[in-house]
Amino acid sequence: VSMLKDPFNVDPSIFTVMQMKLIKRAASYPQVARIFVHPAIKKALCQQASQLGKDTAWLGKVRPWWNHHYHFHVRLYCPPGAEACENQKDVSGDDGCGQELTNWYAMLKKAVIEAAKPVPPGTKPWTGKPPLTMAQLPRECGTVLTAGGYTPEPPPEGETPAAIKALATKDAGPPIPTLSPDQLKALIGTPAGTTDTAEMPLPDRNPMR
Repeated sequence: VSMLKDPFNVDPSIFTVMQMKLIKRAASYPQVARIFVHPAIKKALCQQASQLGKDTAWLGKVRPWWNHHYHFHVRLYCPPGAEACENQKDVSGDDGCGQELTNWYAMLKKAVIEAAKPVPPGTKPWTGKPPLTMAQLPRECGTVLTAGGYTPEPPPEGETPAAIKALATKDAGPPIPTLSPDQLKALIGTPAGTTDTAEMPLPDRNPMR
């Protein structure tokens, strides 16, 4: 279930203090290096963290990133003795609720506007870097992915091959809510750096942040 009301805001009827408590608890474990959430969720946490107590140090571990609007990802520190594991640099100690979040909202706005533009006739499909295969991953990754005896759910009957392929991707899930034509028009007319309107308060893909 998406936590968003629109591309820039959480839905307060869905993203409640219970979800905030869950994210805070996950980020508070010393074994956790980072938590990745959608920028709108990060914004809501910044605005409402006081509801969860005076300690806001955990906010620095919660990092905004694309598409994480119906789930969050956890990045753990390397366990003791894991010689093949390399820790990422620790977060800076800043809560990430200032200029960093402002920069993300500028990128969100640009992404929404670009996505609304019609595709010019004759445009070739985007061909990016092919996904990694199991053979390209470290051996330890294969051990993790094949452990536990997990059996994938069979695809629903009647689904097209394209739908089955989409369900198997890492980004499968509910789409991000879109803006109405009037909201989009208002957004396009909003000066750069300004992301709030009367109706709607107004982020490369490698989260090395």
